[in-house]
Amino acid sequence: MSRALIALPLIALALPAPALAQDSDDELLRTAKQLQDPRTQDTLAAVLSALAGSMLDTPVGGMVNAVAKADPTGRTREVDPDMTLADMASRDNPDFKRELDGDIREGTRMVSTMAGALAELLPQLTVLARDVEERVDAARATARRY
Repeated sequence: MSRALIALPLIALALPAPALAQDSDDELLRTAKQLQDPRTQDTLAAVLSALAGSMLDTPVGGMVNAVAKADPTGRTREVDPDMTLADMASRDNPDFKRELDGDIREGTRMVSTMAGALAELLPQLTVLARDVEERVDAARATARRY
């Protein structure tokens, strides 16, 4: 199981709504600055690690065994009925949880860097969006004449 498949969606879910649906440039700049604070990153990573931990504690052994019984090929083998997602992920990699926590921390730093870059690009993106809007409006006006 790829740790990134777990880490990245958790990080995306944890982004504050202002970073995703922006009403004002100032709010985005504040959010970007806050995400660059190492304490904010540590807090976010700790929350995401706890969330991942609770997800990984989900028992799946019963579901796996139900699939094994229904598998006509016989390739799915039964497991301990109390097996969790963490148990499954750790079978091939005993360091899975530690590595996942590291991936979450790294992902949080990446998000803060991207938020900072987006905040720097915001003025250019705003000009671009206005230009696109004007061109679309002009094209519609031209199309209506025909």
